[in-house]
Amino acid sequence: VSHEIRTPMTAILGYADLLLSEADTASAEERSHAVATIRRSSEHLLALINDVLDLSSIEVGKMNVEQVETSVGECVSYVVSLMRRRAASKGLQMQVRYVTPMPERIMTDPTRLRQILFNLVGNAIKFTSEGRVDIDVRAYRRDRQQVEIAFAITDTGPGMRPDQLSKLFQPFEQVDMSLTRMHGGSGLGLAISKRVAELLGGDVTVMSCPGVGSTFTATIM
Repeated sequence: VSHEIRTPMTAILGYADLLLSEADTASAEERSHAVATIRRSSEHLLALINDVLDLSSIEVGKMNVEQVETSVGECVSYVVSLMRRRAASKGLQMQVRYVTPMPERIMTDPTRLRQILFNLVGNAIKFTSEGRVDIDVRAYRRDRQQVEIAFAITDTGPGMRPDQLSKLFQPFEQVDMSLTRMHGGSGLGLAISKRVAELLGGDVTVMSCPGVGSTFTATIM
């Protein structure tokens, strides 16, 4: 994680120095590029800080989850509306399928549900260079009161070996450092997603095949 902190901080300080030292001589394009880089690096650092704080809250048992009436469709649509452009920029297709009928409302924490979906869909897009990312949503009635909702996010990325899967949900673990250097990431997103899903009565699991792709399934109750 030190790399994830040092790299954006170096960029912020470097471009801030450039703006200060060449304020009168830098072109408008150079200033615009410097400001954009500072903003991107700052957003990256903020996301990392938020992940560390979330993980800390979970580990000390202080992350609160709500139980409010929530529309599964609205949560999924919100995430997809923000992620579809990112997928399209890489030439990836994205499809959402509701495989079974959905209850109109469930009792859960919509903010935490979106957090899980953002992490899983974002990772699928990040590590997939061609092909598609699909989201399949299913509802399983466990009894008269409880319905389990499963979100399966399938990609056509590089896939993973069994030995890589064994450490996938460990905080700060990177299953492939070459991919991490290429795409970035702190190794916290999946660990947080799994723990948040557990707080919502579910889990996050994965099936993967090298050279074929991966399917991450998040469940909530």
